[in-house]
Amino acid sequence: MKIFAALDIGGTFIKYGTVSEKGEVVTRFETPTEGRKGAAYLMDRICGIIDSLLKNTSEIAGIGISTAGIVDSDTGTIVYANDNFPGYAGVNVKATLEKKFEIPVLVNNDVNSAALAEHWVGSAMGVKTFFCMTVGTGIGGAILIDGKLFRGSNFMAAEVCYFNKKGRDEYYENRASVTALIDMVKKELDPAGAVDGVSIFNNINAGAAEYFEIFERWTDELSAGIANVICMFDPGLVLIGGGVSRQKIFIDAVRRKIKGLLPPVFVEGTVINAAGCGNDAGMIGSVYEFKNIKR
Repeated sequence: MKIFAALDIGGTFIKYGTVSEKGEVVTRFETPTEGRKGAAYLMDRICGIIDSLLKNTSEIAGIGISTAGIVDSDTGTIVYANDNFPGYAGVNVKATLEKKFEIPVLVNNDVNSAALAEHWVGSAMGVKTFFCMTVGTGIGGAILIDGKLFRGSNFMAAEVCYFNKKGRDEYYENRASVTALIDMVKKELDPAGAVDGVSIFNNINAGAAEYFEIFERWTDELSAGIANVICMFDPGLVLIGGGVSRQKIFIDAVRRKIKGLLPPVFVEGTVINAAGCGNDAGMIGSVYEFKNIKR
């Protein structure tokens, strides 16, 4: 059985390990990304991780990279990266790694990788057309049509984080990410101690009315964006990933609000579910397209 090295490069952590040709995670590890130290430092870290995987695995058939940012998946070049990754835009990750390790490399945007994982072994198995989004520190999206990623003319398709209300300060992820929810709670309730998504949902699930009221307004914003995607794309299935998707009250709220935002014909034809691959999605999806490469 072929084994692939897989790296999922996020803003906070790099998840890495090995994945089989059947989409099974064989080994998994995690280390801080430290992307703010610059692209050269980050690429050195990536190379060091791959070195360690090669030393501890008898044979690696390829390297899959799932990464934050907009990615030209044809060349493996980072087209755009935010302030968490200074100098990363313009780096040809694929060429750099193939030159060093002489092994085939695939590079994809992280949410595209997550969608491929869901299609392969997750909540979209057997589904050819669907929309996948992740809700966390930011918001990301990916579209599969007839079993293939729709990447767009400039590899920017489904970058829903930039859905816009009135200007850059009103970007969708500034209103509807978990970061936005945390900011709302801090501003309006000013609770003592640290605030994070876990503590907020603990309060909501415990029946704290003031937290639930903020949650309702936050899911209004989030659901409006999903409703727009449904109208534009008619995906049939919407999968939501990120830690928040494991909260039943969250998925139920989105379903309820979509019903209130769209005519029944849209709602009846669209299933909204939590993604199934969890924190392994990026790693699994990063190697999916090796299935289509004949070597």
